[in-house]
Amino acid sequence: MKSTPTVLLVEDSPEDALLFRHALHDCRTEVQLKQVTDGHAALDYLKGEGAFTDRKVYPLPGLVILDLHIPGFGGLTLLRWIRKQRWLAGLPVVVFSGSDYGKSVAEAMESGADTYMVKGHECDDLVRLLENMDLNWARAGEVPQDGSR
Repeated sequence: MKSTPTVLLVEDSPEDALLFRHALHDCRTEVQLKQVTDGHAALDYLKGEGAFTDRKVYPLPGLVILDLHIPGFGGLTLLRWIRKQRWLAGLPVVVFSGSDYGKSVAEAMESGADTYMVKGHECDDLVRLLENMDLNWARAGEVPQDGSR
C-alpha cells in the first residue's frame, strides 16, 4: 500500500497557512499536512516527543515548510538544529517567509534551506514549487523501525 507523504508546515499565521492549503489543493498534490505554530512544537514534532509521540498519527515529515518568524524560537534556529541532526540528513526544508530582505534570504540559505519563497497574495509560485517536487521522496525520511537515529 502506497503511503501518503507528510508535510510539516511550521506557520503561526492562519492566513498564510490557508494560502499554503489552497496551493496544495490547486496543484492536486496528495499529502498529509501537519501544522505547528511555534518552534518548540516543531522541535517536539520532529523528535516525536510530547504530544507528538505517536508516529502513526504524527509521522516524520518528508518536507518542512518553515516560516522564519515563529514564536518560541526563530525559524533559523530550528533550521540550524535540523541540519545538525544526522538522522534528518536530506530532509528538505523550504523557507516560506514574508521577509524578502537579502540578509534573510542569505541567512536561510547559509543555514541549510533548500529554497526560499517569499509569501505573497498570489500562490502561483508556491503551486509551481509543489507541482515540480516529486513528493515520493518524502517517505524516505521515515524513522527506522528500530527507532535508531
